[in-house]
Formats: sequence, C-alpha cells, structure tokens
Amino acid sequence: MESLSGGDPLIVIDGVPANIYQFMELNPSDVESVSTLMDAASAAIYGARAAFGVILVTTKSAGQEQLKVTYNMNVTFKNPSFIPEFELDPYIVMQNRQAGTGGWYNLVNDWDLLQQMADDGTEVMMDPTNPNRYLYAGRTNWYEEALKKNTLSQLHNVSISGRNDRASYYMSGGYSTEDGVFKYGNDKYSKYNMRTKLDFKLTEWLTLSNNSSYSYDDHNTPSQGFNIGGLYDLSSTGTITNPDGSWTQDGASLFGRPTEGGRNQSYTARFMTSFTAKASFFEKLLTLTGKASFMRTNYTSRSAWLPVQYKIGPEEIRTQHPVLDAQRNANSRRQNVYDIYADIDKSFSDHNLHLLVGYNQEYQYGEDFYAYRKDLISPSVPSIDLATGDKEVGESVSDWATRSGFFRASYDYNSKYLIEVNGRYDGTSRFPENDRFGFFPSVSVGWNIANEGWFDNISHYVSSLKPRFSYGSLGNQSVGAYAYLPTMGNGKTSSILTGNTHDQQTTIYSPGIVSGSLTWETVKTTNFGIDFGFLNNRFSGSFDYYERATLDMLTKSKQLPGVLGTGEPRENAADLITKGWELVVGWKDKFELMNSTANYSLGFTLADSRSWITDFDNPEGKLSDYHAGYEMGTIWGYEVDNLFQTPEEIADHANQAPFWTYPDKVPPGPGDIKFKDLNGDGIIRGAQTINDMQDQRVIGNSRARYTTGMRANFDWKGFDVSMFCQGVLKRDWYPGGALFWGLSAKPWTNLQTYLYENSWSPENPDAYMPRIKGYAAGGWSGKEMNRTNTRYLQNAWYLRLRNVTLGYSLPSNLIEKINISQLRVFVTGENMLTFTGIKNPNIDPESMGSYPMQKLVSCGFSVKF
Repeated sequence: MESLSGGDPLIVIDGVPANIYQFMELNPSDVESVSTLMDAASAAIYGARAAFGVILVTTKSAGQEQLKVTYNMNVTFKNPSFIPEFELDPYIVMQNRQAGTGGWYNLVNDWDLLQQMADDGTEVMMDPTNPNRYLYAGRTNWYEEALKKNTLSQLHNVSISGRNDRASYYMSGGYSTEDGVFKYGNDKYSKYNMRTKLDFKLTEWLTLSNNSSYSYDDHNTPSQGFNIGGLYDLSSTGTITNPDGSWTQDGASLFGRPTEGGRNQSYTARFMTSFTAKASFFEKLLTLTGKASFMRTNYTSRSAWLPVQYKIGPEEIRTQHPVLDAQRNANSRRQNVYDIYADIDKSFSDHNLHLLVGYNQEYQYGEDFYAYRKDLISPSVPSIDLATGDKEVGESVSDWATRSGFFRASYDYNSKYLIEVNGRYDGTSRFPENDRFGFFPSVSVGWNIANEGWFDNISHYVSSLKPRFSYGSLGNQSVGAYAYLPTMGNGKTSSILTGNTHDQQTTIYSPGIVSGSLTWETVKTTNFGIDFGFLNNRFSGSFDYYERATLDMLTKSKQLPGVLGTGEPRENAADLITKGWELVVGWKDKFELMNSTANYSLGFTLADSRSWITDFDNPEGKLSDYHAGYEMGTIWGYEVDNLFQTPEEIADHANQAPFWTYPDKVPPGPGDIKFKDLNGDGIIRGAQTINDMQDQRVIGNSRARYTTGMRANFDWKGFDVSMFCQGVLKRDWYPGGALFWGLSAKPWTNLQTYLYENSWSPENPDAYMPRIKGYAAGGWSGKEMNRTNTRYLQNAWYLRLRNVTLGYSLPSNLIEKINISQLRVFVTGENMLTFTGIKNPNIDPESMGSYPMQKLVSCGFSVKF
C-alpha cells in the first residue's frame, strides 16, 4: 500500500517514461532485460513520478559486428482452465430455485409436467396453459456453451542487427493475432510492431542515436460485448434457441447480442521516437548527454448497437435493445520529454568519484471526443450521418507537466566503501503556483566486506557480503490535472413542468470547494539490506527490510457537515507507514551427465508488507472511514457459531432480527447462520466506531501477504527446461455475488453442483453452506450472508504453476552447414496447475471474478542466421 491517493511504479523504456499500455504493447522479442528499483535512493534519478518504484525496460541493440538475422515464431493454444460443474436436471434445479424465491412467487405451475419433461429429455414444448408461450426444461451449461475449447494466437518477429566501427543498427518487425475465447460474436485482435535503434559515432567524442518504435492495433469485437455474468446468472433450465431456430430470451441475452447486436471496430496507433546526443570531453572525464523523446497515440473506434429479436412463443416476438445507435470515439495523447545531464567520472589511486547533474521536463496532453446518435437508418453502414435521432456530443481536454533538476554524487574507496547522495527539485502543474515545487534528497551507503584483506581466510566459504543502507524521500503528485481549481459542470435539467424533453433547461452547476493549499506527498523510505554469496557464489541472495512513510497524503479533508451540499476537497490530510521485507535466494551449479556438462539453477523469492494509517482526521473512529492506527486491508466482521439446527436453537439464541432476510416471507429456520453474541447483551448488532465494537471484531485482512515466486532451470546437450511458480501464501477474502452464493444471491441463477451438494438440508446438517435462501446474499433486506463473518471468510492463498518450458537447440555442427548459427524449438505451458484454500472450486484465487482463466500451450522456434 503506497498512498490513499493511488500511485503506480514508473515504467521507463530505454530511458523514456512510459505507461502500462506501452509496456504491454512491447514486442517480447525486442526486450533485452527488465529490472526494478524500489528504494528512494536508487529511484531518485528517474523522475518526478518515481515515488513508488521504477520498472526499467531495456530493449535489444546490435550485439556483434557481423550481420545477424533472427526470426521467432510462436503459436499459442488457449483453453479454459476449468469448466464449472452445474446441476442440470431441470426438476432438481427448479426445486432449489423455488426454495430460493422465498415465497414471493411460484416458478412452476405443474410440477408433474416438469418431472415428465425432465424424464423424457424434452427441453422445449408449448405451454399447455398458454398456447402462445413456450415452456422450458433445458439442461444448458451456459459456461460450457459459451467457451471455445481452443483458441489460437500467434506471434511472428524478425530482427536484423549489425555493427561496425562507426555505426550500429537494430531493426525488428512483429505481427501477432489473437482470437477471443467465446464461441459467439467473433472477437479478433491484431497487432503490428516495428522498432529501429541506430547509433552513429560521428567523431571520437560525439555519438548520435535514435530509438523509434511504432505499434498498430486492430480490434474487431461485438459492440454489445459479452455478458460474462450471464454464464452464472442464467438458469440451466433455459435454452439457447427455440424449436424454430429463433433465440430464446436467455439465448438472445447471452449469445444473440454479441452475434447480431452490432460491431465495434477500433484502431490504436502509437509512435515513439527518441533522439540522443552524447559528447565526451577531457579523455572522457566529462560526458554531456541530451535527449528529446516524443510519443504520439491516436485511437479511433466506430460502433453500432443493433436490435436483437427473440421469441417467447411461436408468434410472440420481442426485442432486446430496440433502438439502432451509432457512435464514434476518438482520443489522442502526446508526450514530450527532454533530458540534459552531465557526468563527471574521475579515478585516482583507490578513489573513484562520479558526479551527475541534470534537468528533466515532461509534458503530456490529451483529447477525448465522442459523438452518438440514435435511430440508425442502415445497420450495414453504422455512420452517425445515417442516423436521424437525438445527437449527443462530448469532448474533454487535459494536460499536465513536470519540471525537475537533479544531481547524484557517489564515491567509493577501493571498491570497499560506497556513499551516494541524490537530490531532486521537482515541480508539477497539478498544484497551485505557490505549492508546485519540492526538494527530495536521499543518501545510501554500502560496505563490500569481501574486499577486506582479512576476509581472505573465509572467502572459500563466503564469496561475497555487502551490507547496505539507504534513506531518502521522493514526491507523489497523484491527483487530477486540475484538482486545485474549482470547476463547474454543465448540462440539461430534467423536465420541469410538462414531462417533455423540450422543457429541459441549460444549466451550469455550482462548483465544489477546493483546498487553499495542495502540494506534494512526501514518500520517505528507509532501507536496510544485505547481499551475500556462499561457496563461490553458487548459493547467493539478498535480504531487504524497509519502512516507507507516506506523509501529507492527498486525500479528502476533514469531514464537513452534510448541509454544506458538496463533498470534502482534496488536501494533504493523512499519513501512512508501510513496513516490509523481501528475501531472494538462489542456487546454481553444474555437474557431468553422460560425458556432457549439465547446468541447473534454483531461485526462491518471499516478500511481505503491512501498512497502517498514522494520521487521519476521524476523531470519532468511525468504521466507515480510515482512522489513526487502522491497518490497511482490515476486515471487520462477526464470529459465527455454526448454523442453526432446530427452531429451539433460534428461540434460545440472542436476537438477530436486524439480520434476517425478509422474515415475513421466509421465517428464520434451521440452516440459517448463527452469529455470536460477543458482548452478551442478548442482541446481535453492528458497530459504528472502533470504540463501540458491539458484536464485531477484526477477523482478517484482504491484502496479499507472503508473495512468493519459485524458479528452476536446467540445460544439457541442447535441451533446456524451465519452470516458474507464483503465489500468495496469506490473504483473506469475503465473497459476494452469485459466483459464490448461487441461488442465495439471485434466485433466478443456475445451480452449481458444489452448492447443491454442500448446502444445508435436514439430510445434510453438517454442510458448509447455509440453506438455500433467496436474497440472503443479495443486496436487499437483512443481507445476512453479506454480513462479513468468520465462517465464510475465505483463506484465499494460492500457488500457481505459471510457466513451464521445454526447449531444444540443434547442434551447431548440423545447422552451420546451411548457414544457420542457432535454431531452437520449444513448447511452453502457462497456468497449468493451481492450488488454493478457497472452498468453492469455481472461484479463481487470482482474479476473484467470473472471467474464465485460460491455460495456454505454446510452441514455436527461433532461428538466427
């Protein structure tokens, strides 16, 4: 947890600030290395947005003198990691759904007829009581019907590089395609990448460079999207189509809309170029570097929403989304970054000195535009000009800038003792003129004990030992571009008198209030670390402990009276501290196997952190807001004493009347949850403040803790095997929605086999889940299952086999005859195994959502000439 105002790591690609989309659009074949900087001292040099760490990405450059050509091909097959199991017998499903309705309505008029349809396998027939309606008793697994068993993606990349005494070049081009995972509504994504890196050594002291990249994305997808929630929400008793081939209401909602409801065609083009000049003077004592980087992004899309018809009877035709709409969207972004800095390197005797001073400026500008109109004349030509209905047009413009000066001075003696001092003077346009600048210093020291003379006696066992310490501060500016300015919205009022839209009036809305002072958050980090190596560095690793204080966080101010009529403004109003550690260890060695050398390595990472609010204006300690001493991610909840088993237990238990779900419709009964009366007052009640906890207490924490990664590599005689596991060993999660609760959240949903087999009933009194009870986990009435409690708090740890790869490189003596320097073939699997503590097997522990996780199997080859 970094700040209540948000904040992400700064991504730097070849020295230029980038965003997550640029990072994701990188051609994997172009990436040389990825590294991270986490402490303030190391991140200080990388700009005004580096307060929460830096991800450094370096792309490939020319690596050798002769011409080298490389081609990579990768084909990936994706399939769902699991298909949830559902109870499909329509009679059993409707019995459970009826129990979940709570007596509000009757779902089945003739249970004998339903039983007959179930026995006969009849899924659709005419309703005997209404000849204009169909009667359904389907066995539809919507999840299985929706997903393709296999989808295909492919990646092709070619690169050319070379070098001579005066110039070097690297050029690459890539093409990739990816198909959507759903059977209905074709979803196609294509991407093109190009990159050039050129370096020219004009003189012995002057080098000019250019690094340019271009990417183009083409995404053709259903405009009405895919109703992912419908995979769980729709009852299995429905069917996709009627006997005459028309859509049913359920079929139209889930499959008809993406198939017939219109298309969205979007394009994204991004161009980035960076020019660098580097000059060295006085036998490379002084180096001057100037860099200018420019990024341009343009996005356009054209959409149409078309009606989708379905039938509820042979002649009963109805329509979903009856209006034909057309829409155009366009946005553009531009970023200009300028850097100039000077390096001085001087060594004399055992003393080494490095000085760096520089200037950085970044400017970003964005425009967003959309136009929308109803009553499209021609579905085949989705142009706004071919629509006749109401128009809606919108636009937004935003820009911001930062300007910074920085320095770094480092000194080491005989590679034993190191001290480094950094400083930044950062300014941003996001704050008022008098609050825009802040100074952020940092210092780090290190001791390379292995270089001490007396260390030789144990150097055979202890190869390296480097304790280090750093302390520093950086600034965070994560607020809106104009948060310090009062802004006024505009629009149309609702109808005043006549109920007619012509009665609407143009309105300018009054502005909210803003703080009189708004300035940088200060992120102060203290880091203690040690790097170590044993047995000639076969066993090596590092350990870091850090404390990060985020001061003057940009969050809402002191609570204001509701009669004010507007929300609290943003101001520097809170403090937070994070404490954490990280352990990284690895082992690498080799041995002889069948007269050939086999190399192997093992790696393990384990990290943890916790965060607390140290200052927040909440003197009453209201649980609805943060307060001093609050640990981020804290889960308040009730203790549960099993489930009620008899009416007598309910009568003798403390009164939990406020928690019952529609007790007038569904009286409390066996199988309902039993909350503990912690304060012994005979009533189950919640708390409003930390000083009056009543029957609640802290029962868990939702933050991911003990994050871990494990890696193994092995190569022998051209074969290579690698494996990577990733996981979270401690995390609490309280579930919500039909994905976990099924019919207790939505009585109209389907019946998961897990819930059917594990819900309380007189025949299954020891079940984990409560009795099926409509809306008990919904958003209405008592919401008893939505009362966070210990029984259903999930242990959401997981460990996932993220990647396993097997490759083989052909012997050079075979391929050199055809002028190939390297040829490697490989097969890779991703997300192959998952272990978790979550009870319901239909919940993915990483996404916690209903989007289907995918297993990926890739195969391909890489050839170098």
